[in-house]
Amino acid sequence: MPTELLQEKIAAAIASFNRGGHEQAEAFCRQALAFKEPSELADRWAAEAFGNLGMAFMSVAKFSTAELCLERCINVLENDKNIHPSTLAQLISNRASCFLAEEKFAEALPLCEKAWGVAELAGKSSDEQRPVFLSNLASAYYKLERFREAECYYKLAIEAAENIWGDHELVAVTQNNLANCCRDQEKYDKAVELYNLSIAHFTDNGGASPDLAFSLNSYADCLRKMGNETELAKVTARLAEVEEELELQAD
Repeated sequence: MPTELLQEKIAAAIASFNRGGHEQAEAFCRQALAFKEPSELADRWAAEAFGNLGMAFMSVAKFSTAELCLERCINVLENDKNIHPSTLAQLISNRASCFLAEEKFAEALPLCEKAWGVAELAGKSSDEQRPVFLSNLASAYYKLERFREAECYYKLAIEAAENIWGDHELVAVTQNNLANCCRDQEKYDKAVELYNLSIAHFTDNGGASPDLAFSLNSYADCLRKMGNETELAKVTARLAEVEEELELQAD
């Protein structure tokens, strides 16, 4: 495939995506990804275009194509001395997020570790991205049942997010994830404390929401394992109210 044809396929993929033709865009993109011949003229431009396409396909849950786009992008840009480490860390983290979304946790973990390592090299320029990098890394460890490592990185993610944003949605989501990690290690007192923090945030910031329902459901599961039937009944009743309200909002 000549360089001109590669550029043509990428342009067609971008145009199709912008028109909402995601299936057609995916077909054009995969044709472009088939181009393997090295070209100094095309590589940097194509890599950046594939990076943008990767983000676009992630936004519409086309994770396998997004992962391939980001792989092509990273393979070129990680050898580019002009690429800033914070940008490279974000690209690697995005690719890891695709694997996490596809529940390919063993494949996600080394990418999460790599993204965090590059972010540390980037220094302050990656500060605002650190909570996400740390949370992704913790989630990969958690899904692989490496709970001690997951707990460590969830704590670091919460600390980083609080330092940047204070009381923030990502803090509450990560508190819930850390609570799940503590629950699965039978650290029930700590888990209950974290669930209550997470639930309080979502309650105070908009009331009924999928995040609030998820936190209540996680808390209920913890209470079942604890055998706390009295508190479980209260949480279950509240969860039912939230789910009913969400159904009304959907209508």
